[in-house]
Amino acid sequence: MMNLGHYFANAIDINNNEIQIPVNEEGTVQISSTQKIKSLKTNAKKVFCRNNELEILEAPNAVDVGCKKNKITHLSLDNAEKVNCTQNKLVYLHAPKATQINCSLNKLTELKLESVVNLECYGNEITSLEAPKLRTIDCEIPVSGGQKPIVSIKEIEIELKNKFEANNISDYDIGFLDVEIALDLHKELIVEYFTFCIALQEVDFYSYEDESDINAFEIYLMKSDDKFGQHQNVLEQVQALPLVLNIPQKLNFSIPIFSSPDGYRNFLDIIKGAPDQILKYEKEFELQITFYLNPDKPNEKYYHRFFKIANPFHWSVKN
Repeated sequence: MMNLGHYFANAIDINNNEIQIPVNEEGTVQISSTQKIKSLKTNAKKVFCRNNELEILEAPNAVDVGCKKNKITHLSLDNAEKVNCTQNKLVYLHAPKATQINCSLNKLTELKLESVVNLECYGNEITSLEAPKLRTIDCEIPVSGGQKPIVSIKEIEIELKNKFEANNISDYDIGFLDVEIALDLHKELIVEYFTFCIALQEVDFYSYEDESDINAFEIYLMKSDDKFGQHQNVLEQVQALPLVLNIPQKLNFSIPIFSSPDGYRNFLDIIKGAPDQILKYEKEFELQITFYLNPDKPNEKYYHRFFKIANPFHWSVKN
């Protein structure tokens, strides 16, 4: 067991009191929105503080940072690989190792992101963007020479074909998710393998290593360590591999839902597995679908998208 003394999280609350925040054995610090702090200094590996009063965050060792809805103006994260800093007051963001960044709804005008692959930055006034490894972008970036601004560049897009109406329980009583993948790779790619990772979670959920956290709900419908034959089922829905992708095209999949060592469970069964307080009070869930081409190879490409799914057990639906 890891020595808990290895990690620390020192904070200053809105009344200028110095306090210590617990960090779990895996190096994750999670700060409740009711515990109002304005400054946090920590060496934790994962830092989550949303809906708070945070003005200063120092987390040089963090690889995963979620600081949505705070009051941060300057953010420097030397080792972060994934950052969600939406709805702050950022005028400066430094995250040289981050591959996934959502910095929407801030006050940024310039971005230099050496490693970013997937970027969301709408709701800023960005006039300068350096991102040599960028593959997907959701925002409007002006370009020089009087050209039209870049609004969206996506090599991979994901569309969920299923429709879920909260007052129609039969929409959820399904064993497959129907997904369409639109590909426009701009360069020929020989695909040796592809796969999905799919998870259902509560809205604004951040993925914690500590799965015993009773305040979080996340369940995987498909994982990389396939135990239920889902990957082979999906592969059989396209022509034999290797597959050459050299023109824009769309691929359609019906992805079987298996998520229990005890056997088959459909989508409705999985939703019923959420804690009672979430079923009652969470109006929506988020379904995260990630699609990988050539996973774990040098030419790997991937894209993830969140879909809002109405909760058919929310109290307003039942009443």
